[in-house]
Amino acid sequence: MHAQQLISLANTYAHMAALQRVHRQPSPREASQSYWLTNRFRHEYWSGRLAAHRAAIQGIAIGQRHARWLDIVPVIEEILLSEPLTRVVALHGKIMEREQIDDELAPLAHSVLTAHLEARHRCLHLIVFGSGLSPALAVRLNRLRRNVELFNDQLMASLPTLAGGDLYSFDQPASDRARDELASTHLDSNPVGRRVHERALFHWSLQNTSLDADPRAANGRLNQRLSETVLEMWPQASFDGLGVARSPRGLWPCVDSSESDGAGESSPSTASPLSVLQPNGLQPNKLQPSAEPRRDVPAAADRRW
Repeated sequence: MHAQQLISLANTYAHMAALQRVHRQPSPREASQSYWLTNRFRHEYWSGRLAAHRAAIQGIAIGQRHARWLDIVPVIEEILLSEPLTRVVALHGKIMEREQIDDELAPLAHSVLTAHLEARHRCLHLIVFGSGLSPALAVRLNRLRRNVELFNDQLMASLPTLAGGDLYSFDQPASDRARDELASTHLDSNPVGRRVHERALFHWSLQNTSLDADPRAANGRLNQRLSETVLEMWPQASFDGLGVARSPRGLWPCVDSSESDGAGESSPSTASPLSVLQPNGLQPNKLQPSAEPRRDVPAAADRRW
């Protein structure tokens, strides 16, 4: 699995996080612990590869360093591309802890974030001070880094603001402006609007990272395991029988009701899927049988053949 697919996973996670908070469903403990352990394996792999690269470019001729840089590029890109997922999980865990929904995810997610920031700093140090890096490759890596940072700041706007938000955003004022724009257009409270925003953000990130990302996967096995672990962190009620993520309306039947007989008002799940197209959320009028016969249709006894 290529690390670029983790961009899509981070985008989906940010928009699914709202459902988990609304219905106050904590992440399974086993999934949270597996998330930490999988990232620990990845961090050890990154550290070993970066240390070996640093030693290799110092003991060989200048002409051979270019080949060494081409070998380490997938590792550097994997660290850059997977960072938004690490940051959004850490922010979501902190919000869940603040709202007293889940107090186990935040410490594990922030431990992963700390290790990821260390790996990122080592990558940036190599790009700036590493000998033998061609200018064209340096420009490509920096452009990829910048686009990932822009994507991350827009992604943070999908989540509530939090004190110390600069730990999760690269440009906190930019994230705040994007969050205010979402609130002003009411996209953050409209399920359809949130889905449109999610898809638009995904296509923007795909378009701006595909050309610069190396097609080789540095560690596809651990990336695949990480994606499976992140999906396990969502409660099973977040998905339907086909494994598709439920919408906010689709989650209502899975939430326990406070009414014992179920005879209360209709829940939002009984509304028509087309209700979002009706002004002010009005439902189309349902046809009711009339007590009087229609005047334009003669009764059977009055028909003349």
